[in-house]
Amino acid sequence: MTTALEKVRTGQSFRPKADTWNAFVHAAQYVRDREIGGGARIGDLARGETVTIKNSSGADRARFNVLAVSDILIDPDANESEFIRTMALDCDLVENVAGENALLYVILQEPIVGDGLGQALLDGITPCKVYVHNEDHQYALPGVDPGYLDSAAAGIAKILWKGAGTGEQWALVRIPAEDGQSIRLYNASGGILSDGYVCGIDGMETGGPPFAFRAIKPTSDHQINILPMGGPDLENDAGRWVPLGPVMRYRLRGRITVAPGESVGAAAGSHLLELGNLGYIILGEEIVSVDERYVYVVHGDGATPTGTGTITNPETPSATTEPATGSATEGTGSETEPEGTESDTGTGTEGTGTDTETGSEGTPWEETDTEPGTDTDTGTGTEGTGTDTETGTDTSGTGTDTTGTASDTETLTPSAGGNGCNDCNPAIPDKLYVTLSGLGGDFATDIGDGKHTVAHHAGCDWYESTDPSVPAVPYIHLWWDTDHWYVQIVVGVNCTLKWQGPADECEPWDGSYAWHTCTDITCSGSCAASSGASCSVSWN
Repeated sequence: MTTALEKVRTGQSFRPKADTWNAFVHAAQYVRDREIGGGARIGDLARGETVTIKNSSGADRARFNVLAVSDILIDPDANESEFIRTMALDCDLVENVAGENALLYVILQEPIVGDGLGQALLDGITPCKVYVHNEDHQYALPGVDPGYLDSAAAGIAKILWKGAGTGEQWALVRIPAEDGQSIRLYNASGGILSDGYVCGIDGMETGGPPFAFRAIKPTSDHQINILPMGGPDLENDAGRWVPLGPVMRYRLRGRITVAPGESVGAAAGSHLLELGNLGYIILGEEIVSVDERYVYVVHGDGATPTGTGTITNPETPSATTEPATGSATEGTGSETEPEGTESDTGTGTEGTGTDTETGSEGTPWEETDTEPGTDTDTGTGTEGTGTDTETGTDTSGTGTDTTGTASDTETLTPSAGGNGCNDCNPAIPDKLYVTLSGLGGDFATDIGDGKHTVAHHAGCDWYESTDPSVPAVPYIHLWWDTDHWYVQIVVGVNCTLKWQGPADECEPWDGSYAWHTCTDITCSGSCAASSGASCSVSWN
C-alpha cells in the first residue's frame, strides 16, 4: 500500500515517516539524473515510442546521444517471461555495430551510465544535435561521434528543423525518416565510397542480412545495376543502410553543363556518372563547386531504341604511325667486296652511324654512298635496320668506305605543367594534343579529323570546348580514370565516341588508344561511319 504524502502547515510539529522521506529522495534523485543533459522533463521532449536500453558503449552517455541497436537484452530462450515484460534492447556505438543494424538506432532520452539502463527513442520525434555539413541537407545519419548525427543529402533521420549555419547545431528530427525502403551497401570496391558515388552492384553480401549488396566500381559503360552512396565516406569492407527511392542523387564527372532530360549513365571503372551514357534521365543539377557536381535522376528504361545503339569494342582499327622528326643514319657493317663488285650489309641505329641518310619513321628513304674508285651506290632502307646491296666497278679492285659524319638529333621533353594530376613529377603539360582521323557522320561534322588542342581544367581532366571554363557540347575530353587514360568526343546527348589509352598515369601520350565504346542514339549512323576512326595523344 502506498503511503499518502501529506503537507505540513507553518509552525506544525513535523517528524517525517521513512516512506515519506524516501519518496522525497527518490523524486530528487530522478530530477538530478535528468539535469546532466538539460533541465526539461522527458515527457516534454520526445514524441513517439521509447524503449528501455542498456548502454554497452563502454562509457557514460548524455541525453540525446546516438547509439545503434546491437541485440536484444534478454534472450527469450533464457527467460521468456522477462523478455515479454521488458522488451529491452542492448545498444552500442554505431562503429562497434559495424553497420549490420545501422538502420536500427536510438536517441537517448536521459543520461545513462556505462552498462546502465535507461530510456531511448526508437521511433518518433526528438531534439538532438546534428553536425550540419551543408545547410541544404534535409536528412541525417549516425556517424562516428555519438554526440550528434551527421547531416546528409539522404539518410534515415528526417530533419524537421535545424539551427542556422553549418557545424554542430540543435535540430528536431524524426526517426526513422519513413521516406521509403532502405538497402545495405557493403563497400567491396577496394577504396573509399563518398557521397554520391556510383556503386555497381556485384550481388548479395556474403553472410549479410536481407537487402544487403556488394558495392564495387561499375565494370561497363551504360551499366544499369547501380545505386548511389549517401552520407559520409564509407571505408572499404564496411557497410551502411541507405535509402532507396525513385529519385537518386549521383556525383557527375568533370565540369560538364547538363540540362533536364539529358541522359547520364555508368562509366566503366569510375564512381562518377558520364554524360551521354545510358541509364538515367536528369531532373536537375546541384553545383557544390566547379569540381564537385551532382545530378538528381530517375531511371531511364535502359533500352536501346530500334535502329540505333552502342558499338562496343569493334575490330581494332589499324594503328597509325606518328611521323618522327630528325635524321637517321646507317650504322657500321661488315663488307665483302670481290673485284668490281661490293656488297655492304649493316645494322642501323637511329642517330649514329657512318653513312648519313635523311628520312622519317615509316617512310622509305634514299641513300647515296660515294667511295674511292668509280663507284656510286644507291640503296633503300628503313629507320633502324637496313640492308644495302651495292654493285659497282672498282678500278683498284678494293673498295674503301669513306667515314661519314653522324648527325646529332636533339632529344625533346615535354614542358612541365602546373597541375597536380596523379602527383606526377614533372607534372603533365597543361596543354596536350589529340589527333583524330577516320571520323564519320556527326562526329566528322561537329568535331572533325585533325590535331585538336585540349587544356587542363581540374584534377586529371583536359578539354577542348567552346567554353574553356565549363565545357559544353561539342567537346573533346581527355582524362585519367583509375588505371587508364581515355579520350571521348561528345557531339550531343547520346552521341559519343570513346577510346581507351595507355596505363602510364603520367604519360597519356605513351601508348596507343583503342576503340572503347560508341553511342549514336541521337546521331544515327555516326558510329558505323566512324568504325575505323583512330585517336592518338601527344605533347607537341
